[in-house]
Amino acid sequence: MVDFRLSIAVVIGIILSSIIITSAVFVITSNGGSETSNTVSYTKDNSGLHEISNTDLYTKDNTGLTVTGRGVVGADPDVVEINLGVEVIAKTVGSANEKASTSMSRLQKVISQYDIEDDDLKTSRFNVSPQYNYRNESGPEIIGFRVTNTVTVKFREMEDIGSFIDDAVSIGGNNIRINNIYFKVENSDDYLNLARKLAIENARNKAELFADAAKVQLGSVVRISESSNAASPMPRMSLEMAAPSSLSSTPISPGQQDISVNVSVTFEIQ
Repeated sequence: MVDFRLSIAVVIGIILSSIIITSAVFVITSNGGSETSNTVSYTKDNSGLHEISNTDLYTKDNTGLTVTGRGVVGADPDVVEINLGVEVIAKTVGSANEKASTSMSRLQKVISQYDIEDDDLKTSRFNVSPQYNYRNESGPEIIGFRVTNTVTVKFREMEDIGSFIDDAVSIGGNNIRINNIYFKVENSDDYLNLARKLAIENARNKAELFADAAKVQLGSVVRISESSNAASPMPRMSLEMAAPSSLSSTPISPGQQDISVNVSVTFEIQ
C-alpha cells in the first residue's frame, strides 16, 4: 500500500512541474506577443564599442553614406618616345658588330639634326646573339651572329615625328628597326586636378540621389580616398611607312589620352 501511495505522489509531482513550466512559457510568450525581437548589435568608433539595436541603426556613431565618383579628362600628349635602332646579321661577330656600328652612327647623325637633349636620348638595348641552324642532323649549328642596338628618343616637338621617321628609315635602310612609339602627357598635374574636381562632383551627385530616395539629409564629408591614372604611355605599334622619296612625311596620330581619378567619399547622414 505504501509503495502504491508513493507512486501516486511521484506522478502528481511530475504533473504539477509540467503545469508550472507550461505557465512560465506562456507568460514569456505573452509578454513578447507578435513583436520582433530586439537583437543587439555593436558599432565601433574611436571612443570604443557602442551598443545599438536593430531598430536604431542610424545612430550618430554609425551614420554615413559612402559613394564612389569618377572624373575623366581628355589630354593631348605633349611628349612622344620612339624606340628604334639597328639590327644586323652576319657570319661573324666582328662583321655583324661593324655593320651595326656603321648603321647606328648614321642613325645618331639623323637624331642630332633634331636638337634632341642629352637627357632625352638613351641606349635601351645592346645584344649579340648567335644564330643557329636547328635542322642539322648532328645538332644545332652556329651559322651567324645577330647584333641589335636600340635607343629611346624623346621628342617634345610633335610635328617633327613624321619627318624624323622618314629620315631614319632612309639612312638606315634594311637594318633600321622602329619598335614602338609611346605618346604620353608629361605635365599632367592640371589635368589630374580637374579630374579630381569632376570625381568629387560625381560622387556628390550620387550621394544626393541616394539621400533623396532614402528620405534623409546629407551632412558633412567625413572621409575621401582617391586612386588615379595619370595617363600611362600609350604605345602605337604599327606605322604607315612612307617611301623616302615621298613629298609627305609619315603620318602619325597621337590622339588623346584619358586621365582619370576615382574617389570614395563618405557623407554624414543627418
